[in-house]
Amino acid sequence: MEQQTRQSIQQFLVIGISHQTCPVNIREKFHLTEESQKQLLLEGHNHGVSTIIPVSTCNRTEIYAHTVNSELITYLFRKHSRASMEEFISHCYIYKGHGAIKHLFKVACGLDSQILGELEISGQLKGAFQKAYESEMVNTFTERLIQYVNQSSKEIKTKTSLSSGAASVSRSAVQYLRDSVENLAANRVLMLGAGEIGRNTCDNLLKYVSSEQVTVINRTLQRAKTYAATYQCHYDHYESRHRYIKESDVIIVATGANHSTITPEDFKNIGNRKHTTVLDLSVPRNVSSSLTRYPNIDLVTIDKLQEQNEEVLKTREESVPKAMEIIENYMDLFFNWLNTSTLSPVFSGFQYYLKSIKQKEMEKYKNKITKNQMDHAEEIADRIINKITGQCISYLKNNNASRHTPAEVISYMFRLHQK
Repeated sequence: MEQQTRQSIQQFLVIGISHQTCPVNIREKFHLTEESQKQLLLEGHNHGVSTIIPVSTCNRTEIYAHTVNSELITYLFRKHSRASMEEFISHCYIYKGHGAIKHLFKVACGLDSQILGELEISGQLKGAFQKAYESEMVNTFTERLIQYVNQSSKEIKTKTSLSSGAASVSRSAVQYLRDSVENLAANRVLMLGAGEIGRNTCDNLLKYVSSEQVTVINRTLQRAKTYAATYQCHYDHYESRHRYIKESDVIIVATGANHSTITPEDFKNIGNRKHTTVLDLSVPRNVSSSLTRYPNIDLVTIDKLQEQNEEVLKTREESVPKAMEIIENYMDLFFNWLNTSTLSPVFSGFQYYLKSIKQKEMEKYKNKITKNQMDHAEEIADRIINKITGQCISYLKNNNASRHTPAEVISYMFRLHQK
């Protein structure tokens, strides 16, 4: 592998935290708001970073970057998070080069998800990439890498059982309700938040609960109205949420606020009301943990949602080796492209050199042969040049890591050893 290629690979990095390194009460401190992500992109651009892609979901907050200044990315992450230095040191990871590239492949296909094979992260990554791309914060290296990552995820989804069955956060939430809530179909449900996880949860929930039993509330009324029209359920103003919190049997919170949207205050003066199940699918948590003190409230966070179907998980685990094999294949394809891309200027220069020789030789004969003969000779010369450069390109693509002697290079490049 060329020195230039190795350096380019080593400049790719990821810094972040996930469900594997810390619980939800710590993850929420690292959460990056939409505004923080915009600022990260702007500050990265101002410091000359060629790629910076912030990703912040319920299970992870990461920054992918391609830069020689890894200290700057670390600084920006710290600057825009609410975590202490001690928490940063204890829970953050940073991968560089091959490790960072493999991590991105694994995250995108669900291998690194809290629930193995969960693919919600795939869409979230694509969204984060698109925002960075629109901000002109994605270089050629990362753009091509993302293409291979997406191709890998698609092949893993179609050729393995890694994402089969019901095991996403939204499906696990609905499965929890089916297992723990008596007569779920008769329960009144409040959906607080109209984001992607909320919509996915509602989509699954409506298989077991009538849409007439569901009310959606969002800070933006129009978004709630659109949501309700899609699922044929009720909607109301955000200011009406307190009444619905008191009346509902099941409350699903999937908002993106930086503070608690449901607190003990919402359950005051209710008396010995019947049991209420509250699912907090938000990061940061949007339901006050103080609700756990109420005996008639079952508060469930993302970290409490456990895999419901052991057979599904077993099938998914059996698919891991095949998924890793596909990832390794696409990583090789990416590295091959990278090696070839660094050689492109050499190919162009070599071809230009041969054409300049051709032009000089053609000049010697332009007054000695007819125009038709000149055109024919030029066509033959161009074919020879293309075949020579084609052989060189083919050899360098397939043997960039070889240690052949100069004589062997010539022999293998033009297949002299086969004659």
